[in-house]
Amino acid sequence: MPVNKTIPLHLLDDPEIAMRSEIDDGYIDKLAAEIARDGLINPVAVKKVSDRYVVIAGHCRTIAKRKLGHETIEVRDYTGENINTERIKCRENLGRRDVNDAGIAVYLAEIQEKNHYTMQELEEMTGESEDWINKRLSLFAGDKAVFDALMKGQIKLGHALVLNRFPDEYRAQHLQIVINSTPPVRVVEDFLKQCKLIVMQQTQPQQEAPAPGAATVVPGVVIEGCEICKSSELNWTLVYVRIHKHCLDMIHRSIDDAQKGG
Repeated sequence: MPVNKTIPLHLLDDPEIAMRSEIDDGYIDKLAAEIARDGLINPVAVKKVSDRYVVIAGHCRTIAKRKLGHETIEVRDYTGENINTERIKCRENLGRRDVNDAGIAVYLAEIQEKNHYTMQELEEMTGESEDWINKRLSLFAGDKAVFDALMKGQIKLGHALVLNRFPDEYRAQHLQIVINSTPPVRVVEDFLKQCKLIVMQQTQPQQEAPAPGAATVVPGVVIEGCEICKSSELNWTLVYVRIHKHCLDMIHRSIDDAQKGG
């Protein structure tokens, strides 16, 4: 069984592969303040290597303790335990709201490369499905700008997965739209359908142009219009906001009254 004990902080080394590839200073400051107020509630998981210790799980807590200038740290020592220490790290970190999906992707790729894990072993270690793992590992085959935006928390995983399916010439534009307005993923899916339609039309032989003013309706493509002017043109300038239905109705009534008043 792992042993709970207190060790000198200067004997504790950072993990070779950290779950968070980037650590936010603000998060560490908040964590340090909590530890200063309440103490270290959850000990840091460690294992002994030679005459020192290495963090298994609890990297941020270790950094926060150092920031506070503490000389000792409470740990749970897994030395000699017949257990995959990466599984402990996954159990403690995966699913935490402050763990970024891009950071998880980096972590999974690094441990897979280092330990040559099979997909089954990754599933057992993380407790997640093959689809869950593949979605995050697939980010490395996508656009670096999309990956960076996900790492910075500017977009969500669902956004990144859809944006990586965009034609190259349209991806940067729509990445910026998603960063600026954070639309639902289904809306980004609609943008993707429109872009694919444009590309398909550009690669097909030229056909007779429709009569001026005629609208071409494409099955399966939903183009949402502006709630105010009802136009679906310039859709890339649309922004998405949360608003009560009664507030939206009030705006519509005000516009109608203004138009009736001339």
